Amino acid sequence: MDIKIGTKVRSFDFHYMRDLDGPRSCYMEGIVTGIEKVQGCDRYVIEVKRCISGGEDIASGEFPSTIYPPVNGTPTSMGRITDGVEVNIMRFPMNHRYALILVKLINNEKLLKRDMDPFDMVALTQVGAIKRTNNENKNRGLIITQAGKRRFVRWAQKEGMVA
Repeated sequence: MDIKIGTKVRSFDFHYMRDLDGPRSCYMEGIVTGIEKVQGCDRYVIEVKRCISGGEDIASGEFPSTIYPPVNGTPTSMGRITDGVEVNIMRFPMNHRYALILVKLINNEKLLKRDMDPFDMVALTQVGAIKRTNNENKNRGLIITQAGKRRFVRWAQKEGMVA
């Protein structure tokens, strides 16, 4: 997906870590407001709305209001190609089918094959709502992430299911 002005993005601090929750998650979320040449390369101008460091939300004012990561595809001095900014796709279309899957994971209830087809697993994993861990549970380590819980609660409130 193309990243252009107005796109909601997530910029990862480290190219080798893309965790969305837990102690290894380090990223900033915001909106691309421009693209400028800085220090000899094109960079996104991102107005930061949220910062996660070590899995914790950082209070507003404790992180920079604007960041300038290199545009994806920029060669680095170490021979790598940058790809640290991605479209923030956590705005997936929540529906009752996904909600039932997430409720079962929240309650650590066993998911049956009829509860979740492979496309559901791919979609929920890609948006960061679920992930597989080494933890033993009724679903062989499959859990809902903190981001998935927040998204589910917002949807349930919008639907009038919880206050």
